[in-house]
Amino acid sequence: MKDRQQPKIFLEEKIYSDKQKRNPIGYIKLVQYLTGEAIPHVEYKLDEDHHGKGIMSKEFPKYLKLCKKYEFTRLIANVKADNVPSIRILEKNGFLKFGTISDDSLIYITDLKLTDSVRAFHKHVLSNVNFCLRT
Repeated sequence: MKDRQQPKIFLEEKIYSDKQKRNPIGYIKLVQYLTGEAIPHVEYKLDEDHHGKGIMSKEFPKYLKLCKKYEFTRLIANVKADNVPSIRILEKNGFLKFGTISDDSLIYITDLKLTDSVRAFHKHVLSNVNFCLRT
């Protein structure tokens, strides 16, 4: 049996409440849980006191540009099914729902190299596939 390795963290960015960067209130980071060519997971968290202020909506697109700059373009995100604000952030930034892990956990994926028109096409195709699977 293989030993479980610690996840590898890439591009961890702290989010601050002040311009002097004294008070971190959250983070965004890439984490690779498997060795080899596994697609990194984007993880993010914001202190509850700062929810609903648009902070993550502002910081997340900047972070994705940084990922693209360092050629981390294929990303996965795991989100709770009832976390509507987080789902909205992912979808607004080109992530597509890929599947479910359990009743309460969803998987979203993106490829930052895709153009907006290709993303729109993929979203359209996936919604039609989901519709066909339900009927």
